[in-house]
Amino acid sequence: DGIDLSRCNDDELQSVRRELGIQFQAGALFDSMNVWDNVAFPLREVEHLSRSEVTTRVDETLAILGLTDARQKLPGDLSGGMKKRVAFARAMVMRPKILLADEPTAGLDPLTTDSVDDAIITAQQTLGATAFLITHDLPTAFRVADSVGLLYEGQVIEVGTPDEFRASTHPAVKAFLHDWIDREAAARET
Repeated sequence: DGIDLSRCNDDELQSVRRELGIQFQAGALFDSMNVWDNVAFPLREVEHLSRSEVTTRVDETLAILGLTDARQKLPGDLSGGMKKRVAFARAMVMRPKILLADEPTAGLDPLTTDSVDDAIITAQQTLGATAFLITHDLPTAFRVADSVGLLYEGQVIEVGTPDEFRASTHPAVKAFLHDWIDREAAARET
């Protein structure tokens, strides 16, 4: 939005941060809080909403991500995919304009990856938010992204639609895709 973050004071930075929802790679869920309280946490700490407003917002968010039945579970009782979806729910409960997700499908099996991909797509459609994913999971990137970019040696060297990215002639992109194709083929053979 044309804001130079390096020139923002603390209040201005806080205003920008309220527009961001962040899903950390490891989830960063509070072990001592159940799913519902983990998702409610930013609303209580940052927004200071009324109890009924918090309840409505958390229940809506859990329903969007198919987590209603998990509301009373502790993080230790959740599968890896459910933990990722709870972390994503916490990122989206504040209704940010921008969602940042760091390796949202890392370490997940293909079915669970699909459920996390679906959660990202749902969040984009429901909130109208822009989602930025940092991922090595090309099937996820190609499934959920309107635009894919490759960071190589500290520079973004290619950006385009998934089809444009697949057709890139840049040597680093071709090498990255070739390595991925080889790994996919090897996985299918086993």
